[in-house]
Amino acid sequence: MVLQYSDDFLIASTDDIIKNKFKTALSTRFEIEWKPHADWFLQARIRQDADGNISLDQHRYAKSVVGRYLPTASPTSSPTDLRKFASPLPTDMVWTKANSSKTKTDVVDLETEYGFRFIEAVGSLNFLSNTAYEELFAICKACKHMQLPGRLHFQALLHFLHHLRCYSPQALTYYRDVTKSPLATMLQEAGHAAVDPSFVWFCDSSFGDCDDSRSAGCHVGLLQGGLINFSSFVPNPIAASSCESETTTMTVAVMASRQSVMIYCDLLYGNQERLFTVPMFTNSSSGIAATHNQRVTSMSRHIARHCHIARHWYYVRQACQAGHIQLLHIDGDKYQLADLGTKNVPAAEASYKLSIIETSIIEEGSIVAKACEAPTAVFLDLSPMAQSKRGVGNPSGVPGKSHVCSNVDEMVPRSATVSFALDLLSDGVSSVQFTPSSTISPQVESCSLG
Repeated sequence: MVLQYSDDFLIASTDDIIKNKFKTALSTRFEIEWKPHADWFLQARIRQDADGNISLDQHRYAKSVVGRYLPTASPTSSPTDLRKFASPLPTDMVWTKANSSKTKTDVVDLETEYGFRFIEAVGSLNFLSNTAYEELFAICKACKHMQLPGRLHFQALLHFLHHLRCYSPQALTYYRDVTKSPLATMLQEAGHAAVDPSFVWFCDSSFGDCDDSRSAGCHVGLLQGGLINFSSFVPNPIAASSCESETTTMTVAVMASRQSVMIYCDLLYGNQERLFTVPMFTNSSSGIAATHNQRVTSMSRHIARHCHIARHWYYVRQACQAGHIQLLHIDGDKYQLADLGTKNVPAAEASYKLSIIETSIIEEGSIVAKACEAPTAVFLDLSPMAQSKRGVGNPSGVPGKSHVCSNVDEMVPRSATVSFALDLLSDGVSSVQFTPSSTISPQVESCSLG
């Protein structure tokens, strides 16, 4: 199977015949040299520890962004810096249109003053949101003010860059044994020990916290203890109550989970329509009640009166009745992981939830997988423009040379490999083939064209 993003792709196969046919076809177009393993892809580093847990991180990319937009900043963080920039945003930062610049000329003047282009810096940071969950809310808010950012927005972005300098994003980890993951431990503490932590979802909404009284929403999907699908967003409908805003967020979460479930079931069972129930955690008791019965009460009457909102309500209710999701209540203050994507949460309050999602970065030199063939690599003829760039598939910056990676033969649990595949699938960049047995022996190879 092959999934491709622009000029970079990864392949994986458990069938030598299919793999060799693909290699032969690729060799007719490019000069190929295969390398031992795929340890980098789209600026994300791929590592596997001795227990078979797979991690993804963008630590190096975060450092490169900081170096680009804060070229004179000290690489060593002082104690004062660590305290000041502990959170991605200043604690009192509120993103509003009222603080935007009036004209493009004002924006240019601010760019000159602060030493970077707002739209360019935010574009670089947006790519970081592939793995940096703590920074997701700040990045999404900055993206909404790219057209006419004001002084307050520049100050917030400068703070954000210093936060990255002091606290580089950690790794996302997918556990071979999900019962040993921080997520499984948290669910036990939260009173949900009976819930299978292999594939779960969280959703939350912050009512009326945005411009025009709009509500911010966030959903988080985890497979084998690691993020595979997450988003921070502001729905178009202006909610009239917290129940309504929670229901709208549930709708988005259900749609996202259904897409991931279809991929998951197609890979594991060869049937994307297979019935699979996803536990979905929310801290909204009213939202759960509204989607579990037909009764219209004084608390939910305003939802039923508006057709476009009522459709959200009925969609979640139908998903529950069809067995696609199971809505479960969880303590929002301590255990709601989606909370970090709905508001500017101070570092002290976010630390426990982040410890469930992010893990320490595996040091360089860790074993990724056992190579089963002699090292080879791929070299491709590129256009002059592509040759001059240091691309994600060309980290060394050698003109005209791009990496292909890896061949591994590692016995890993099917679920652990699925988690790795699905995380990349959510970005449209990778895939994995599976055998029906409980374990698989994939031969993973990757290629970059730029």
